[in-house]
Parts: sequence; C-alpha cells; structure tokens
Amino acid sequence: MKKLFAVFCFSLLLAVILSGHKSYAASASPSLYLDGTKLNPPQPSTIVNGTTFVPVRTISESLGYTVGWNGTDRSISIVSDSRSLLLRLGSAKAVIAGKTLAMPSKPLIVNNRSLLPLRFIAEQFGLQVSWDAKKNAVLLVKAPAAPVVVEPAPVPVETEKNVIQSVLPSSDSSFILAYDGDVSYSSFYLQNPDRIVIDMPNAAFANGFNGSVNADDPATFSGTIPVNGPLVKQIRYSLYDEKTSTTRFVLDLNGAATLSAAQKKELGQIVFNVKEGTAPQPTTPAPSKKFKVVIDAGHGGSDPGAISVTGKAEKTFTLAVAKKVQALLAKESGIEVLMTRTGDTYPTLNDRTNLANNTGADVFVSIHANIGPSSANGTEVYYLQNNSKTLANIMHDNIQKMVGFNDRGVKTANYHVIRESDMPSVLLEMGFLSNPSDEKKLYTDSVQQKMAEAIALSIKQFLKLA
Repeated sequence: MKKLFAVFCFSLLLAVILSGHKSYAASASPSLYLDGTKLNPPQPSTIVNGTTFVPVRTISESLGYTVGWNGTDRSISIVSDSRSLLLRLGSAKAVIAGKTLAMPSKPLIVNNRSLLPLRFIAEQFGLQVSWDAKKNAVLLVKAPAAPVVVEPAPVPVETEKNVIQSVLPSSDSSFILAYDGDVSYSSFYLQNPDRIVIDMPNAAFANGFNGSVNADDPATFSGTIPVNGPLVKQIRYSLYDEKTSTTRFVLDLNGAATLSAAQKKELGQIVFNVKEGTAPQPTTPAPSKKFKVVIDAGHGGSDPGAISVTGKAEKTFTLAVAKKVQALLAKESGIEVLMTRTGDTYPTLNDRTNLANNTGADVFVSIHANIGPSSANGTEVYYLQNNSKTLANIMHDNIQKMVGFNDRGVKTANYHVIRESDMPSVLLEMGFLSNPSDEKKLYTDSVQQKMAEAIALSIKQFLKLA
C-alpha cells in the first residue's frame, strides 16, 4: 500500500511539473523550420528544461555554418560568412565579436553527442526564433535585409572599339597585326624573363580571332600564338583591362631584343620587327601606373576564425602567409601592395572590400584555412564574378604545382569579400585546420613560404608581369 501511495504522489508531482511547461510541448524531438521549409537534420533535436538543444551536425549541415572542435580546451567554434562564435562545453559563456555573453544554458553532452542551445546560437547569427506549439516546432526566419534604394544608372555612351582582326608571323622575328579602326599602341620591355609588352587601348578581338575567342565570355579572351624563332618563342594575348578595353600582346623572348614598328593606316596594318640587342629600348616609356593588389588576411582581433586540432587560431596562419606575400610583391616595381590588416586587428568584411573598391585595386586575394571533418584535407580556390575566373584558375594551378596539398578544385561561393569586390578577386582555403596532417603543414614556416610564393606568382602572371 505504501508503494502504491508513493507511485501516486510521484505521478501527481510529475503532472504538476509538466503542466507548468506547456509552451515546450510534450515531444523531446521538435521539428525545425527555416523560412517555412522543414529541415531534415542528420540528428534529432531535443528539449531539456525548456531549452531546445540541437546536435553540432544540425548547426553545420542544416543551417550551413562551419563548426570546429578543439579537444584541448573542449571548445566549439561556429563560423558564418559574417561572424564567428566560440563556446565551451560545461560553460554558460560564449565569445562573439570579442564580447563575452551569457547563454541561458550550457552546452550538453548526451550519448557522446554535443548538444548546443539553438535559440541563442541562431539569434547571434541574425535568425528570428519562435515556437509553434501546434506543430511542436521551432521556427527559424532569416532577418529581412534593409531595403536598398537603387538609383537609376546613367545610360552608358558606347564608344566604338577598334577591332584586332589577326596577328600573323611573317618571319621568325617579325609579325603583322591587321585591324579595323584607328588603333594606337604603346610598348615596354621587361626582364627576368625577357619579354616585350604591347598594349592597345579601346580595342577588341574579332570573333574567331586565333580560333579561340568567345564574344560572350571576356575570360576567354586569351591565348598563345606559337613562333619558335631564334628571338621570339611565342606571342601571348589577352583582354588586359575590361574598363579601358585594352588588349595586350606579350612577346616571350629568348634573350635581350628591341622592337620597332611601322604602321600602315591605309592598309589597317602594323608591322612589328624584333631585333637582337643588348640594351633594349622601349618604343614608349614604361607606364608609370602601379597595379594595386589587396592582400586580405582572414579574421583577426576579436575574430579568431577556426580553431585547429591543437588549439591554434586561423587568424595567426592567415596573417603569417599574407605578410610573406606582401614581402614578395614589395620587390615588384609595378605593384603596390595594400593589406587589410598587418597585426591582430579585425577589419569588418565591409572594411576589407571598401579598401579594395575605394582605392581602385586591380586584384583582391583573401587568405583562409578551412575546417570540417578530420578526414577532410586539401586546398580550395573560390571565385564568384566572371572577371575572377582566370585569376582563380591561375591561382589553383600554381598552388597545386608549388604546394602540393590535396586538390579540392576551383569552386564558386557567395562569400562577402568576393561578392562585394569590384575587381578580380579570389578566396583561398589553403588547407584544413581540423586535419592533423594539414594543420601541421599550415603552421610550418617553409610551407607558408611556398604558399606565399604560389600566390605572388599567380598575381604577377594574372597581371602579365611574369
């Protein structure tokens, strides 16, 4: 009888407790909706003491954030395109944008799974969170962006471009350029290796030029014309500057040489002659303009970025490589290097792209390290805008050749820094901090130097300076 009475009292007490928590429904596994679409997380969520907890995989795979684990201090980093959050198992404190915030509940470990408080994390990343008792569901809604007022763009005045019809070698040391219009040109000489550069502003290649031009894709306005002569090895061509519609020809030489030219306007031809010489003289002075290159060391300051398997911050790796790239490019007289940061500071994403856009930069390169499952490894090169495709491919080829990490390819992604940059821009994921082998190499000075050399060479090749 005493046992029956005890069971009755316990049941009554449980009913009273549950009646005071109606807002959290009766299910231990509520459904999740994002912008009205039901999510199918790899692991179910649960409610503990009125707080909805979700496994780490739900944060990474359903909400799309990057999650890292540091076994040394049992910390979890959650990173999005715009911010990062750091929290620790057993602690109700979290660090975001350099500020320490109190969470309503500590992260939990249940059945060897790390569970995180969903509402707190979602709200820190700009999501609106509500509870639907009828559906037994948590509703997540992306906060609406502020309306953007777009001023009508002025109607551009089209300038008729001159057309490069063909370039035909007439001998081992001379070639004829045929054109329509009123072509002008300038040339200058570069050494190490020896080459002559010829620029033609307000000019475009004719459809079918050298059998490789696609008028719908400026990224394909490049190619090579073989010569294999005693002075000229080959002629490279490309659409060098879309804004001024400048076409560029580069004569790769076997040694020092000079260039002379005779323009026959009545025939629409320019005859270029290359002669052997020990003191090359450009037909016009080399251009005084320096190319502006922005090197962006990802994260920094209050934003550590991802945390590696041995507890190192991504921000220290990115700054180390960025400074090595800066030192290499500083040796180039034709390049001015701009750094988004040179110390442990945190420029915002807008600060980084504003620097590039407001200074009229020619190239933007953002350096990062990746995070994921411990088995994931290798490098990735990201671009978004069409004008960045060539830069991305050059960067990918050199990194693979000179660094040799696992090749994860060239990809597109909607990252802020490559979306908001006006100039050709790429974001580099140089390796995985969550992979022990990659991580060890990423923090090795000699490997960082190879990475910097690959990045610097790619920039020079893209700018036709190498």
